[in-house]
Amino acid sequence: MRFRLFARMIPANGRMAAWGAAMDWTAFFFRFNGRINRAKYWFAALIYTLVLIALVVAFIMALGDFDKDRIGEMVGTSLLFIAVGGLVFLVLLWSSFATAIKRLHDRNKSGWWVLVFWVLPAIVGAVADGLGGTASLALNAVSVVLSVWGFVEVGCLRGTQGPNEYGPDPLGAPAVAPAAS
Repeated sequence: MRFRLFARMIPANGRMAAWGAAMDWTAFFFRFNGRINRAKYWFAALIYTLVLIALVVAFIMALGDFDKDRIGEMVGTSLLFIAVGGLVFLVLLWSSFATAIKRLHDRNKSGWWVLVFWVLPAIVGAVADGLGGTASLALNAVSVVLSVWGFVEVGCLRGTQGPNEYGPDPLGAPAVAPAAS
């Protein structure tokens, strides 16, 4: 069996115009409609991770060695990287929401579930940080449970076989078992 991560994005003849390929990648990373399988979701997660690592490495290299005599220079560099990093973060956030929503669609679930799996745990965790004691522990436990549920739902479970209300099966038509003879 051949591993074909983006088989649906490449025509049967193997050729694709550069503009068409760019549009497919744009749709993959930034549109909220349709379905994607687990392999494409994890591929996108790898891309996001590599971009974030590159951003952190660039930031560290730009700051160089800390020197109190160059603090003004470093503040300017830091502000530039905060602006660029913030922009990159927003693009990655949008794209990660888009890919997660398409995975939820593959599971035949509304994209609004991303609020339960990502946004709610962040809010609950922030509230828990401001509390203390047992309430903080309980809220952090709720946050962890929601996050793990989201991880399993989006990243681990197989999508709905065959077409659903969000589009065709990204893995193609299910194989039909041969008739017994």
